[in-house]
Amino acid sequence: MRKTYGFDIAAIRRARRLDFYKTVVLVNIIRHATAKHACFACDKAFDDGAQLVAHLKQAGAEHLQPPADDSSVWESPEFLKPAIDADPLLLGLDDTADDEDSAAAAAAATDEAESRRILEEHKRAVREKLRLLALDSHRPDATENPDDGAVTANAAS
Repeated sequence: MRKTYGFDIAAIRRARRLDFYKTVVLVNIIRHATAKHACFACDKAFDDGAQLVAHLKQAGAEHLQPPADDSSVWESPEFLKPAIDADPLLLGLDDTADDEDSAAAAAAATDEAESRRILEEHKRAVREKLRLLALDSHRPDATENPDDGAVTANAAS
C-alpha cells in the first residue's frame, strides 16, 4: 500500500502510537471495507474494486488516515475477526515493544496501575475509618451500669 497509495501502516503505527491491538483493528477495518468496495477513510462505497482503487489513488495519503483515537470503532468486536484467514499482514505484526515510545508507554501504564492500587488501598482505609467512626457515634460516651452503679467509658475514646 505504501508504493501504490502512499499509505504506510508502519509509519502510521509509530505516528499515532498504535499498540498491537489497535494495529490489528486498523488492518481489519481496511480489509473489511475493501471487501465491500468501500473507502475505509470516508466510507464512500463503489460499484467495484477498480473504482475504489481509482478513488484511493486520487485521494492520496492525506485522505487515508485511521479513525480518531476516541472513535468507538476501536472497541468494535467486528474488527477483531480477520477479514482474511491467516492474514499475512496480521501474522507479520510485531506485538512486542519495538521502540522507546512503546517502552515508555508500558512504564507509564505500570506507574498508573501502581497509582491506582495505592489509591484503592487508601480508599479502603478511609472507608474503614468512616465505618468505625459511624459505629462510635452510636455509642454513648459514658454509661452507668444500672446493676452495679459503675461507669464505663467508650473504649474508642
